[in-house]
Amino acid sequence: MSAARTPEVAPTDREDIAKRLLRGSAKASYDPLVQIDWDAPLKDLWGMRPERVSLYGTHLWDRLTEEERKELSRLEVASTMATGIWFETILMQMLVRHAYHND
Repeated sequence: MSAARTPEVAPTDREDIAKRLLRGSAKASYDPLVQIDWDAPLKDLWGMRPERVSLYGTHLWDRLTEEERKELSRLEVASTMATGIWFETILMQMLVRHAYHND
């Protein structure tokens, strides 16, 4: 009895498949360094609802201008997102270590 052999893929077929996969990946991916105009001025928008900002309803909040309030809301959202990314990175490291130490 001989083992069934799988046909080998020709190098040109492999290259075509790789090119097709790379094109599909490029269409589905998002490159913020290229696709965001970082020099454009920020729009005059809130980062979150004003009631959710940490200083809302305080004397310090009352002394801020509308622009400063909007900027504070955007900074708080960015800080929250950065913390979330940090925790996600730690979780990924823990999962990788767990997978590495187990069969």
